[in-house]
Amino acid sequence: MKNFTQKLLITLTFIFFSILNTDAQVRIGGGVEIDIRVDLPEIIVKPAPRENKPVPKPKRPIIIKERLPKEEPCHCNVESYGQIMHQNNGRVDYSVVDGFINYYENSEIDLVFNLESGDQMMITVLELNSNDYNFHYNANRQSNAILNVSINGVDVALNSGAVALQPTNDGYNIVLNLHSAFDGSFHGTVNL
Repeated sequence: MKNFTQKLLITLTFIFFSILNTDAQVRIGGGVEIDIRVDLPEIIVKPAPRENKPVPKPKRPIIIKERLPKEEPCHCNVESYGQIMHQNNGRVDYSVVDGFINYYENSEIDLVFNLESGDQMMITVLELNSNDYNFHYNANRQSNAILNVSINGVDVALNSGAVALQPTNDGYNIVLNLHSAFDGSFHGTVNL
């Protein structure tokens, strides 16, 4: 009976797979192996289109031939005022009655203050980073620096110092903190 059941099962399996509309094989030999060949869809891979990203142009080299004033609006039409305090064995307050700013093509800026006493103070700074409004004496060459301070054309030797050139709606707010080697300290705020 066991032999008859096995033969019947094999015959029914053979008939079942012969009725199906697929390409199939049944192999009998120590085990059962079924191989069904079903056609798979063809896979097509298309590369995505590349976006043309803008490439920045190389920067032009900065060529400095000579120190020429560059025409740039200063918004200095407003009356200038402010006060500079000089401390050296006492205190002297200088009132600023006039002032202006000169811009040069080699990134130098002259801050010129005409004082009530008839004196003139000029601070020359070098602007290497236009996003930074602070200038320091003896700064490294990658940041904004104070190059020179003079009063009536006579250079003032500095030990340390800082100048903040802060833009406002109608000009600049300039904050001074200068310490000289022999002439005392200069502190103050000037609005140009």
